[in-house]
Amino acid sequence: MSNVVRIEELRLQQVEKEKTERQGAKKVSVDDGFTAIPNELLKAILRSKVLGWKGSYLLATILKTLSWHKESDWFTHSQVCEMMNIEPTKYHINQLSAARKELIKERVLFESGKKTGVNLDVFKWEMINPEKVGSSRNNRDLVPEKVGSSRNNRDLVPEKVGNGYPEKVGNTKETITKEKINTPHTPQGENGESAGKNIFDVAQSSLSEKNSYVEQAENALAYYNEISKSHCQDNSPFLKILEPQKSRKGWTLDEIKLVIRWVFATWRTHSTPKPQNICRVTRFDGYLSDAVNWVETQGDLNFEDVIEAFNRIFKHRYEPVELNIITKRNILNLLPHLKNKSIDGFENYFNFYNETVSEYYDKFGFSFVMKPETLQKVREGAL
Repeated sequence: MSNVVRIEELRLQQVEKEKTERQGAKKVSVDDGFTAIPNELLKAILRSKVLGWKGSYLLATILKTLSWHKESDWFTHSQVCEMMNIEPTKYHINQLSAARKELIKERVLFESGKKTGVNLDVFKWEMINPEKVGSSRNNRDLVPEKVGSSRNNRDLVPEKVGNGYPEKVGNTKETITKEKINTPHTPQGENGESAGKNIFDVAQSSLSEKNSYVEQAENALAYYNEISKSHCQDNSPFLKILEPQKSRKGWTLDEIKLVIRWVFATWRTHSTPKPQNICRVTRFDGYLSDAVNWVETQGDLNFEDVIEAFNRIFKHRYEPVELNIITKRNILNLLPHLKNKSIDGFENYFNFYNETVSEYYDKFGFSFVMKPETLQKVREGAL
């Protein structure tokens, strides 16, 4: 009996293999040709809501993964709502959740832990018939129920489109007859020029603007890595705050760099602040305000000059120090307490400390010298 089952399994595997060979490549690839579509155009389609819940979630997944050259990524339903320009209400979240489950069940999408990606092996997609989609309570609004099934279903009649006929839903192939063919004439401008050219120019302009933001995001990421001594590769957090939205303008590259400097000089964290923590849209405006105030307080102070002055003046007393996150914070903590908030103010303090403080305190070092309490005691002659 087991041999019979085994033979049947081998036969099914052979049938599947032959089917795949007839269909060609296992996965779709740009090597077979591709269309350059601006991301802004895809986003506009997504916001138009013409795709339905499943189509919208699929397009959002493409924008979150393939447009960033990622196989899969983790993103929330609230982020998809933001991309669709709708409120992240419980109803919308439930619809997107149901759409995701259906797409994964149909093998259009795949999940890897918390991450979601598009299954590029399109020949393995198993689309569910439209009338079967949304049969569950949480899912029923994904596709309208059959028209006329009850009195309460009158509001579920599909919108009329085009010439007044209801839009078709599903994967059925439509036979196009001569009567249905109505080739639109190419729109002409005032001088007889094709309007399609203007559309192409707009798309090219949008693509060029997008590339500019990507370049700036790469610049910001490189600056972050330089300051933090990190090796991060994802520029999407910086791109998110560079790009303008309907409700706000985008922040400039110089403003982002200023906030990065402020974060690493003032934040007291046990680990290195990540780009996702720095580039929080709802908080970045406040970060920038604090960073501007910080610069005004700091003046034209160069941290390296302070470190050089300390090592030079205390070369026979304390071990030399290097510029890092901790020494930067020590400098910033002392800066507001100096009368002269410049390198001269630090040098005057270091010289006075070196001349007046007893040898008992030689066992300490940079952190002790830079404490505001130490500065106050030096002024009082208590050391």
